[in-house]
Amino acid sequence: MKTQWILFLISVVAASAQTAPAQTDVTFRSDTEVMQVTALVRDAVTRRPVTGLDRADFRLLVDGKERPLTYFAAEGAERRPLALLISLNLAPDGAFRQLSTQAAAASFAAAIAGLHPSDEAAVYAVPDWFVGKPEEVAPLGRDREATAAALTKALTVAGDRREELLVERAREVAALRPDSHVAVVVISDGMNTLDMIESRSRRDLAEQLQGGDISVSALTLDMMATYAAAATALNPIGKLFGMSITGGAKQLSEETGGVAMEVNGPEEIGPALGQVVSAYISRYSIGFHANGQEFHDGKRHKIEVKLKSNTGGRYKVTARQHFRSEAKPRR
Repeated sequence: MKTQWILFLISVVAASAQTAPAQTDVTFRSDTEVMQVTALVRDAVTRRPVTGLDRADFRLLVDGKERPLTYFAAEGAERRPLALLISLNLAPDGAFRQLSTQAAAASFAAAIAGLHPSDEAAVYAVPDWFVGKPEEVAPLGRDREATAAALTKALTVAGDRREELLVERAREVAALRPDSHVAVVVISDGMNTLDMIESRSRRDLAEQLQGGDISVSALTLDMMATYAAAATALNPIGKLFGMSITGGAKQLSEETGGVAMEVNGPEEIGPALGQVVSAYISRYSIGFHANGQEFHDGKRHKIEVKLKSNTGGRYKVTARQHFRSEAKPRR
């Protein structure tokens, strides 16, 4: 059985190399006076949000060059409403079994009930796991009981649902909810779906999310020994071709300024989801002035947000790591 599983994964990885998705460039326009970046700040030990910081606490570097801050805002308790897109990608013999329990259902329900009244949530699931695409189980809304029920349903039967590409849907929501922060939460064993096997496709997805100021958070449950063994065997080979069958959601969280957490059991999934939501209390928006001559090369540029005083790495700062500039039109 284990050998058949590994051979299946090899065939899937090989197939993905032949059907790589087309690259999509999402640009970060520089025709506005101030370019903004949003950062999350949490205590590295307690994982609690860090509030009360001000402009003087932050540093912003673009392509390694420090830029003076010309804009600063702390959302705090007055944060923008969340548009939370929860996506389940669970191995049938792994996390699916862990979360198909009464303890997991109660944990989910408690986390959803803790959302602010202005927040919205939607639920997606990958019914075919690994090779499938996310499908909508519950649309974006504020009915907490319906959202909790949808999470339970996603862990029992696939049902008849309209297929959605999660990143595309997130961008649609961002356009429809300009006053909300769109946040995708991927709950999985850490295994990639086909559209995230290649490093180039993950980079393209990250650019699409960055262009819409959409963050991804990754909640990862323990992987079954069989899957872990397959990943250990295949990832070194896949690396030669720019591919990996694990770690895609975590990489997107790093690229987009979300939260990545390891979850040790079904009863912890709700508190972990609650921590993701609470992290947005510590969001800080910072910006710098860009003149009309900058960032017209159509290239990716690196962003780093740091704290001026962070002794011993006590605080963890996460923000999107890159943006693609707008190419200057040819005359």
